[in-house]
Amino acid sequence: MNKIIQNSLLLLVFLTPLFGITEGLTVIGLNSPVSLVFVKALKLGIIVFILTFSIFRFLFADLKKTKIYVFLLLLFFFTLITFSLSSNLYVALAGLNWSIMFFLIFLFVGIINLKFLDKLSRVLVFVLIANTIMQIIQMFYMPPSRGANFFGLSGRLAGFYSSASSAGILAAFIYFSIKYFSNFNNILRRLFLGISILSVFLSMSSTGAGLLFFMIVYPIYLKSKNKIIGLLIFVPVILVGIINLDTITGRAAGSSESSISTRIYIFIAQIKNSEIISTKFGEATNMAVSMNSNLNIYSKGVF
Repeated sequence: MNKIIQNSLLLLVFLTPLFGITEGLTVIGLNSPVSLVFVKALKLGIIVFILTFSIFRFLFADLKKTKIYVFLLLLFFFTLITFSLSSNLYVALAGLNWSIMFFLIFLFVGIINLKFLDKLSRVLVFVLIANTIMQIIQMFYMPPSRGANFFGLSGRLAGFYSSASSAGILAAFIYFSIKYFSNFNNILRRLFLGISILSVFLSMSSTGAGLLFFMIVYPIYLKSKNKIIGLLIFVPVILVGIINLDTITGRAAGSSESSISTRIYIFIAQIKNSEIISTKFGEATNMAVSMNSNLNIYSKGVF
């Protein structure tokens, strides 16, 4: 059963370009050859398949992990309560879809190992290359509506994603996966690490660039023999990197500040409007936003 779940996970990741093909082609003026409904149904179907098998495996396997059972029960009852108290059923379903991943964290105990992570890294490299190629195509054929890069061509390239930040963050985490979990030879490792860096900069995502910068600088600091001197060097370097994120990513001046301030505003607003038990389960999900815009299921506060 472990093999079935592992292979299904690899398939799910492998199909990432297909899941985002509509977003990828739309921005360059082409229509997707497959229906968006089919794509979303296929993705959800695989996730439900993985969830079902993971639950059966967990119930019948002798894992001897009592703490996991406790966490799962608490998560289940907490999700049930927030779902029941939600003011909008459709938005609550979006929250339920979002919460699946938190259940899988515990259900995957004993499934995720170093051998699997190496296989996952290889699949992620395929996703990275496919997304980077799509980003390059978009750079030449997409109208510069999201901004321009160093060369005056279209910037903030998302590839198969609707958000450039998603593409940048994904590439940064793939960098991490290749560096620490893959068994590629040195030449391929350096090549794929270079492609992941390229993808981050093509996305012009300040979040992705900041994350990548941290991933590169922090290990150097950890290896330094004198941590104090390293701290005195790296803290200013990190601050300079943060201050100059717009220049590093080729974005217009103030873009990163605007992006960060928007997130801070959302964060503060959520604290001000917080409840002991939330009645807004699912409002802060992409699925709820999609239902709002595509299915005319309006719910105030969805973001």
